[in-house]
Amino acid sequence: FFRIWQIPLCCTNGMLGHFSPSLPMSREEIAGFGLGVHPETMAEPYITDTVLDNFFAGLSGWVREHCVEPCGQGRYRLRAELSTQRKIQQRFPEEKDAGDKHNAQIRLGLTRLTGQVLFVHDEESADRYHPCIGAGGEPVFRALNPQEQDAFRRIHNHYFYERHNKLWESHAMKVLPALVGATHMLACAEDLGMVPACVQPVLERLRILTLEIQTMPKTYGQLFANLDDNPYRSVCTISTHDMPTLRGWWEEEPGRARLYWRHVLHHDGEAPREMPAWLCAQVVEQHLASPSMLCLLSLQDWLSTSEALAGPNPEAERINIPAKPHHYWRYRMHLTLECLAAAHDFAARLRNMIAQAGRT
Repeated sequence: FFRIWQIPLCCTNGMLGHFSPSLPMSREEIAGFGLGVHPETMAEPYITDTVLDNFFAGLSGWVREHCVEPCGQGRYRLRAELSTQRKIQQRFPEEKDAGDKHNAQIRLGLTRLTGQVLFVHDEESADRYHPCIGAGGEPVFRALNPQEQDAFRRIHNHYFYERHNKLWESHAMKVLPALVGATHMLACAEDLGMVPACVQPVLERLRILTLEIQTMPKTYGQLFANLDDNPYRSVCTISTHDMPTLRGWWEEEPGRARLYWRHVLHHDGEAPREMPAWLCAQVVEQHLASPSMLCLLSLQDWLSTSEALAGPNPEAERINIPAKPHHYWRYRMHLTLECLAAAHDFAARLRNMIAQAGRT
């Protein structure tokens, strides 16, 4: 409702996309930040021998011969038949991975090469550019001198966190009042991740509930949000459909899990590698005790509080992986409804937890 991430049809991932609506930058604006590199040059993939060796290791010679061609000044460009992510996907499809041990490495490496740009062309104005969102961690950025790197950081920060606030606020206020006014239901925002500064004032003005997730704090530099600081007009939850479940997160991020064990749950000693039911119950109880108007937890996280009912494989409980377009929403509860209905002790314990938190 504020903005959406838009990607070209020729892409298979989001790295070459940009927000919509947006205000692409002119060459003069880019130069005004002190970046002397012509944006047209940096809108083409930065491919050198060093980049090829780093991306493909022992396959770099084959890639030089079959996938790229020299374009002067020690650089290469992707061959026309491999010039987009979708063409690469068609040439090296995932279906061939099982029979060709190099297929996936080549596909992933070539796809990453397409992202070796600092800027993305605007589709409607050829002389306007969007900073590439993930360029800061790539070889194309490291090839800049320190002054140019500083200039690009400032361009990136301006574009993604300052430039569009008024535009996105105006866009939201054209849509959200009608949506909120059309229903008696409580509206809840999914204000997670890269949230612009204009979002919070609009949500407050329209009395839309925020979404609060402890492992995705909204304060810069904070490792975990303090549940006691949740606003009343909010929904508190542990995980969403786009995230791993509580047990899944614990196993996927053992480093953060250890910090959570010590600093949030206040336990001593070594954190368990797998999250036991009693520990899941402690996390659930803390979320129920938050000041949020609503505490809505996934079925998987409720079941994790019971050794008898928890799923056998936390990874299989994940509903969606946004970065994988072919990861289908195929989660199914491992229990039958009859089995769940017969778990009277479990139901009684949950009722008690909810009542002790002052919720109904």
